[in-house]
Amino acid sequence: MPRSRAAGVLWPNSSQDHAFACLRSTLWRLRKVLPELIQGEAEMLWIGAEVEADVDLVLRVADTLASGHDPDEGVVVPLGWFAHELLPDWDDDWVYIEREHFRMTALHALEQMSASYRRKGQFAQAIESALAAIAVEPMRESPRRALVAAFLAEGNISDALAHVKHYTAILDTELGVAPSAQLTGLVANLGLARASARR
Repeated sequence: MPRSRAAGVLWPNSSQDHAFACLRSTLWRLRKVLPELIQGEAEMLWIGAEVEADVDLVLRVADTLASGHDPDEGVVVPLGWFAHELLPDWDDDWVYIEREHFRMTALHALEQMSASYRRKGQFAQAIESALAAIAVEPMRESPRRALVAAFLAEGNISDALAHVKHYTAILDTELGVAPSAQLTGLVANLGLARASARR
């Protein structure tokens, strides 16, 4: 990023001279504590090559999951990081595309994470991952399916049925549509099982 833009973004209500002075002072203090964090030359600044941002970690985990593998045991990424909006206060056109790419990548990763945990019998983590995806995009159906699948794998039929009923009501109220057969199919036979058990 050009130094002039960094100064303007960080000190928007200051004069250009004051913003540049603040930037120089901040970089000088920062380099005393974290010398590798920000690198630069005369006109440009960039994040140091050794720095790994939260976005980098989320994308690395997402790539690993997308390739069909589980993330390394040593890589711990809080679920909340997947829900963060990329550069929320920026309105540049290129940021919109990157923001949407990050959001969709994070959603798919959370859904795949839920499925991975479910396969390993780690149902609490499967449920938490699905709930995190729902928090990112409440109207999206695929994380709802992941949650219902986790409830069923755990043996919580009542939770699965209640969630399908709840989501069906949301869709009807908000969009006037019904959930897909993929979702309702997960619980379709449960009513028949209950009827058979009563006989």
